[in-house]
Amino acid sequence: NVNVALYKMISARTLNDTGLAAVDGCADATMNSQDCAAVVGFAGQDASLNPAANAMVFTADGSGCFVTDDKQQLNWADNDVMSHSAVGAGTTLTQAELEQYIMDANAGTGVCNITTWRLPTQDELIGLVDYSQSAPLIDAVFNDTDVTANYWTQTRYRDNGRWWQINFANGRNYRSGSAAHVRLVSDQ
Repeated sequence: NVNVALYKMISARTLNDTGLAAVDGCADATMNSQDCAAVVGFAGQDASLNPAANAMVFTADGSGCFVTDDKQQLNWADNDVMSHSAVGAGTTLTQAELEQYIMDANAGTGVCNITTWRLPTQDELIGLVDYSQSAPLIDAVFNDTDVTANYWTQTRYRDNGRWWQINFANGRNYRSGSAAHVRLVSDQ
């Protein structure tokens, strides 16, 4: 009984650069954290790609409502502003609570006058992970990113009713647990 409009699928986008450095960001079959120039036979690793072409560029809207990913053309809700919803910022939600949370964010004129908030895809949310930062592994323009819990995505883990979550303490993907934070996104 999931409202499909709340979980809009988008076309594939190029991921943002993850902040890994070519000096120690590549791996081969036996060892991680190597200089990319020394790794043979494992082409196309993130750290060896042109980081300037895929650099993260974020702009805060000035009102504390949302942050725009200028490269991906996505608006990310600032966690502070979600305190307007019935649930509030900093609260973890169960999978069963997600639909109502998103509907509340889109009700009336919506949070920050945006009525198209949705859960991000796994690729969109992992695109915010920046390994050049210390925890949280996300640009400082994003307020109140909690590293004690994962963040929901709309991407299902196989067909067993679980969804992928991202953790900004370590940048890893996890299959959904009992509850997680929400960072809503809009294509608007």
